[in-house]
Amino acid sequence: MGFIRLRAEIRALRDELDKLHKAIEEHAEAIHAAEERKRHERTTRNTVNAVVAFDDKTIRDTQTENHRQYRTQNSIRRAAWCAFFAATIYAFIAAYQANEMRKTALASQGQLALMRDADRPWVTMDVSISSPLTYDSSGVRVNFNFTPSNIGHSPAQNIWIDPRLTPAFMGDDLTEVQKGICEKAQPPHKGLLSYLLFPGQHYTQPIGLGMSVADINSHWGKLPPSIEQPDPIPIALVGCVDYTYESSPRHHQTGFALDVLMRDGRLPLKSKTPLAPQDLILREHSFGGHFAN
Repeated sequence: MGFIRLRAEIRALRDELDKLHKAIEEHAEAIHAAEERKRHERTTRNTVNAVVAFDDKTIRDTQTENHRQYRTQNSIRRAAWCAFFAATIYAFIAAYQANEMRKTALASQGQLALMRDADRPWVTMDVSISSPLTYDSSGVRVNFNFTPSNIGHSPAQNIWIDPRLTPAFMGDDLTEVQKGICEKAQPPHKGLLSYLLFPGQHYTQPIGLGMSVADINSHWGKLPPSIEQPDPIPIALVGCVDYTYESSPRHHQTGFALDVLMRDGRLPLKSKTPLAPQDLILREHSFGGHFAN
């Protein structure tokens, strides 16, 4: 309501300025017309003076009247310009105040948003390998322990963890892969494996995952039949933890993307399998896969 009233006042002020400007122009035209008449009268008097001479008193009175009219006209001009400048300054002040009010309103909205975020839950995810990584004709198998933690200030509801193994080299962009996984994790999840997590608490959920030989080979591209498939296994763990909370109408998610590597930082080798958990590490993937909303 304050902004609407201020805009109305500024519009009214502009209308008054337009009227004042028009009055100044009309007054200037009137002054010009009066000067033209006086010039004509002086010309007429000068013509008459060729025949009739005025006395000194008449000349002094005429000069005094001309000076008086000149001072009056200058005073009117100065008053009009002072009023115009004063109105202009007021308009600038009003515009400045409106801008400051808008900034204050935006700052207040931002503070409210921060307060809402400060009171909401935030779910983080910790992942560890809990079984040997195996490889055979069916593909790769490995088990993980997923530990979500609520580091926020209100309960997180309907927590659902959706992880996948996907073939990926360390330089691959996993943004689109994770987007597809997270979209499937969004529908409401109630009942089995859907949890309520209070602030400062966590729980651990074991999940076993696999990846087929066909997926692994396809990621290497088409190789000639005479060439044996490479020994390294490009493998990444990608997923989302999806949850809701009481004051929000939508689902919120925390994404994760981790490279599964041997302890020396190389890709797991088929020839080295089975690889014990202590021989493997999880390293945060470099491109895509990390967000929280």
